[in-house]
Amino acid sequence: MASGNNSRRASDVEPAGDPLGRYRAMLVAGSPFKEWAAGKATSRKIAVSGDFGSLVTLGSRGVKTRLSLDSLLRCDLGRGAAHAKKKMLSSAKVPGGKADACFVIKGLAENDVLCGECNSRADAVALKDALNALLRCAARWPNRLASG
Repeated sequence: MASGNNSRRASDVEPAGDPLGRYRAMLVAGSPFKEWAAGKATSRKIAVSGDFGSLVTLGSRGVKTRLSLDSLLRCDLGRGAAHAKKKMLSSAKVPGGKADACFVIKGLAENDVLCGECNSRADAVALKDALNALLRCAARWPNRLASG
């Protein structure tokens, strides 16, 4: 009888092909999105760094944010805390961004590390799937990140 510690799930077995397969080109080239911080959106591009060690957000003048893959847990659809913007003459905050196109990258402490918004729901779903595949590969098979 196999104990729970010795048995491996099918998803933990290293794949024969490239674990990032269909997402690699999109992750390297980058995807346009709006980065939300303190209730304000800024146009940026999110991509994986050249050494596949971190996620970077690129602005018009280069790298704006660098997030180590080791410090990230997952990417979820929906609004995060930074999507809330303040109403003009009130202290109340209202949700910002299109709800169906927003995503949140969570850190290891389940905190919102990066809040973003894509142009459409389809773009947000594709980016979420690509980022989750990248984070899964970084956690399970880090030697396969750069080479495939």
